[in-house]
Amino acid sequence: MDVIILGGGLAGCSTAYYLKQMGNEVTIVEKNRIGGLLNQIHFQNSECYCDLGPHFLFLDKDIDDVRKLFSQYSELIKVEPYACTFPTGNLTEPHDYPISHSNIERWIDKEQIKKEINPTPNSSNFANFKDFVVQQCGMTLYSRYFQNYTKKFWGMDPADVVGDWIGKKIKFPRGATPFFGEDEVFYPKEKYENILSNMIQDCNIIYNEVDKIKTSQGKIVSVATKEKKELKGDIFVSTVEPSILVNDRFHIPEYRSMIIVAILVSIKSDKIFNENVLWGYFPNHYHFTRLTNYAHIAQIHKSDLTLVSFEFPCFFRDGLWGKPDDWFQSYVTLFLANQNVVFELIECSVQRIEKAYPIPSISEIRKFNAIEEYFQDFSNISFIGRIGSYKYTWMRDIVQEAKALSEHLTSR
Repeated sequence: MDVIILGGGLAGCSTAYYLKQMGNEVTIVEKNRIGGLLNQIHFQNSECYCDLGPHFLFLDKDIDDVRKLFSQYSELIKVEPYACTFPTGNLTEPHDYPISHSNIERWIDKEQIKKEINPTPNSSNFANFKDFVVQQCGMTLYSRYFQNYTKKFWGMDPADVVGDWIGKKIKFPRGATPFFGEDEVFYPKEKYENILSNMIQDCNIIYNEVDKIKTSQGKIVSVATKEKKELKGDIFVSTVEPSILVNDRFHIPEYRSMIIVAILVSIKSDKIFNENVLWGYFPNHYHFTRLTNYAHIAQIHKSDLTLVSFEFPCFFRDGLWGKPDDWFQSYVTLFLANQNVVFELIECSVQRIEKAYPIPSISEIRKFNAIEEYFQDFSNISFIGRIGSYKYTWMRDIVQEAKALSEHLTSR
């Protein structure tokens, strides 16, 4: 079979790998570079780099497909990352994240908070994100840790956020726990962009952007690139957002954008976080939601330098998206200075991701479902991945879906 895959991120590359292993001819069409959301942030004057995450491989001990795939191309280093949240906005006042029962003791109104805790919460019966969290930990903890953070991250009221991922992602443990709980967590020694490139080394790769599709008798016949090159295939797999395929026939669902501001610094004072803490969450007035300290990740090759990234969620072309790069550099360096972190700035890199997350609201999901329903009339196209299937999903799930889809397509 000749298979055309649109998009060269994790979903596209893992699907291409499995399809090729099963004896198919595979062509990947990628408009930028292989890697997608797993691409690296590089610095011009240093060998240090980081990925847009970092993206850890957190694996279920009973499912080995992901480990087997990635370990072919890189040594996987076991890690145990922790995170903190900073509801006061002060780096000297870290609270447990995931939010724990221990956090209650940090508040002067702790007795009232304890009365709000549901001793037998139902983690499967909830209407939306707010409903789920309030069931788990009460209204006060929701308002202090989740409400504003969620509004910043998704750009909408938490009561409008829906999805089956909510019950999987939000936990309420007794005390401080590793970020990924009991899952085994690994980080590859090799760069993700190199891993994915090696995965698809036997596939054809065309660097261009798909412009339109041609159909006939209930099938996709070919796709055309913006350079007017026609690519014919038996099967088509899309990991990209659907607007390029439907030519304005439908209302296109929105995606949440993300601006990653990475700074390379020489720290002259105490470390930004405690040992093993990689992520800091900020449910307060700051424009960014998360701060990542890469100090404990093997990617950093100079021990006297620290790489820190800040994540600024926004919508494409809104006020934040339109800020120049030097505004973000000033914003994050001023934040650290106000936190009494003494440092020397070596370099700053600003990366903008136009489509980072599908919006988990009923109205946006319905828009995608209408497009998906349209394509059900065509027997030879499938959608996969976070952007392609409009689902907030994780790396391990994407790889497993890629393998299952490849087996299904090949069996046909």
